[in-house]
Amino acid sequence: MLKARHHQGTVAPTRCLSVGLLLLCLILIRLVGCSGASGLDSADAGRSAEYQPGLPNFDLEAIATLRDGESGLDLYLGLPQASLAYTRDGFGFEAIARYDVAIVDDIGGHRIRSVNFLDTLRVASYAATQSFRPYIREERLDVQPGTYVVSVMLSDESTNKSVFRQQRITVPAPTGEPAMSRMHIEVRRPGEAFEPQVALSVPTGFDSLRSTIDLYQVPAGASVRLQLEQLESDTMVARPGFWLSYARSSLQFKGVDFNAPPMDTIQTSTRTLDQAADAVTVEINLPPLSPGMYRIQMEARTSTDQTPFAEQTREFAVREADYPRLAEVDDLIDALAYITSDRELEAIAEGESVTERRRHFDAFWGSLFNDRRVASGVVRLYFERVEQANMLFTTYKEGWKTDRGMVYVLFGPPAFVDTRFDSETWHYDLSARDGLSSFVFEKASFYASERTAFENWVLQRSNSYETVWRRAVRRWREGAAR
Repeated sequence: MLKARHHQGTVAPTRCLSVGLLLLCLILIRLVGCSGASGLDSADAGRSAEYQPGLPNFDLEAIATLRDGESGLDLYLGLPQASLAYTRDGFGFEAIARYDVAIVDDIGGHRIRSVNFLDTLRVASYAATQSFRPYIREERLDVQPGTYVVSVMLSDESTNKSVFRQQRITVPAPTGEPAMSRMHIEVRRPGEAFEPQVALSVPTGFDSLRSTIDLYQVPAGASVRLQLEQLESDTMVARPGFWLSYARSSLQFKGVDFNAPPMDTIQTSTRTLDQAADAVTVEINLPPLSPGMYRIQMEARTSTDQTPFAEQTREFAVREADYPRLAEVDDLIDALAYITSDRELEAIAEGESVTERRRHFDAFWGSLFNDRRVASGVVRLYFERVEQANMLFTTYKEGWKTDRGMVYVLFGPPAFVDTRFDSETWHYDLSARDGLSSFVFEKASFYASERTAFENWVLQRSNSYETVWRRAVRRWREGAAR
């Protein structure tokens, strides 16, 4: 049995007649190393916080469920439209994505189920090809109880480039004992129906947000408790490479302290079942959320047992609705932090209205360049770098605010990168002999007690960088940056 539901855009799904071999190991050589640090059992396994240069991108979530007494997997795939390559056709633009899915027995390593399918995405305008709104594909796969590794490879048929995601999932056998499915989040945008939110981040501006789970074999009086917390996370713009290094105990080094008490408890809700049920879906609505890091904790109890029979936790980020694009003038102003003084930035940001702040923004660039064409080129390049940094280095905070994002914006892509399990070195001198042309980033999350997709890479700072740094800033302000 295979069922599919589709959300967002004009899509023509096509079932392939033959099942190709899924590549169970895909080596991705990328600009900034490997993403998706989470283990197969993590709540954010199968998801990525960053885009991979030149490759398609998607997020995977597999949830074990019972449907009409039959066990199986509900598979959710979130594909940002902008991550595909489009070709022009008579109706607009078209892209084709191929999914190869394999369900592998976790103990013996035997493939017990394979399927592949194509989705043809058609959009009317070029602007639509640049949208990061995901197209959501849902599949129902019937499998017997057991523990499996769900492996999915997404290929862009136009470029023949692929990305790979995995997640371990246990499909329980009906035992008569109470059980709870894996939690998932659903979002409803204004005027639309709810759809699964597969990605690590949730957009602001939603009409409704809810957390959903299924309960099985639960007696009357059983309850589900949800607690929504805001986590304390570093939101600061990265400071220059010649400043003092962050202390290892600081929030700037940790990024997010997942083990610390929450910054705020946003919501606590309890749902109680009046009647016994073989299977029931519990949906709990969440309040509007501002950008930041959040955690949902859910636990289920019977009426006679104080110890939960199931517990789950999921962390997620809330981003601006247009992210990773910069759509608001205040966001554009904030991103000038790397090439302005504090006094200049404060002056640009002054003003009670958006129009006034926009005028200050334009005046800043006008004060640097007399030639409008030069100014336009520099502005375009600078904010292209900022948005690229958002795509490449986003984690618990915006990519341009991170240490790697800062270096990328100021200096551009490195000539080459040396990547290790706990660090990476960006070289801007092909000879790699000049220490002042190389930047070493330490993987701070390597020291955390749990693996998470919300990684933090911290620049090893040195006062010897000051001359190089000020020269890079001066090149931007003189229109000589490349």
